[in-house]
Amino acid sequence: MTITTIKNHADVGNLNLAEISPAQLPRSTYHAILQSAQNFGDATAIEYILDGDCISEAQIPFAKKLIHRILMTFKRQKLC
Repeated sequence: MTITTIKNHADVGNLNLAEISPAQLPRSTYHAILQSAQNFGDATAIEYILDGDCISEAQIPFAKKLIHRILMTFKRQKLC
């Protein structure tokens, strides 16, 4: 197991941290995302929580869900 072959939480647990050199680590968050994009292609790179104070989707207030839906609709129209 190397740092470049990590694919899930179980892999992280199997990683021997003593074998990781600083040269293997990305220089920045940008480089970590770039490396992941190169390694995993079209897989989801980042998921976000609509509101940090919400634990589950059921707890998100209706107004925030509506705003999010409207923004996503406009985003889709721009991409087409």
